[in-house]
Amino acid sequence: MSIELSIKDVAYLGIHNTAGKVFYSMNFDKIDIKDLLNNIGRDEIGVYNNYTMMVDTRHTSESSDIQIVLLSKATSNELFVRNAMDNLIMALEKYIKKWSFNRIELKYDLIVLVCNEFLYNGIILEDDYKKLLNRIEKRTFESLAGIKVNKGLASMLGKAARDVKDSFNI
Repeated sequence: MSIELSIKDVAYLGIHNTAGKVFYSMNFDKIDIKDLLNNIGRDEIGVYNNYTMMVDTRHTSESSDIQIVLLSKATSNELFVRNAMDNLIMALEKYIKKWSFNRIELKYDLIVLVCNEFLYNGIILEDDYKKLLNRIEKRTFESLAGIKVNKGLASMLGKAARDVKDSFNI
């Protein structure tokens, strides 16, 4: 029996709720996500189709909780992968703080950036949350409404928006 060695540790990383809605996923081994969602239990660690499944559940005030699921290959060092996953979650917590579906939508761009700095093609790039956070560009606004715009430009844009609105009311 031969063992296939690879530098790729992760087959799947996903953020979903316990009701089965997928918010974000990185699928490197063409995992059947519907089947995976049906097999996620309450345990933090388990086995799914010859992969080691690690699950971290974040409780919310909504009807279902949020789960971060990572499938690692059978040949991977589980301690290293679990430590890296814990550091990923610490980095995500820096941005999300109170886990909710609304917060995930609001911080979606940062979630994608953190996950892409954490993983590339199934290879764990960074396993230290402080270094992971340093690799992410800081944003100076929370949403488009928070972007600081020169007063003159804002006034001009407001007038243009009113003119367009008025042209449709004729």
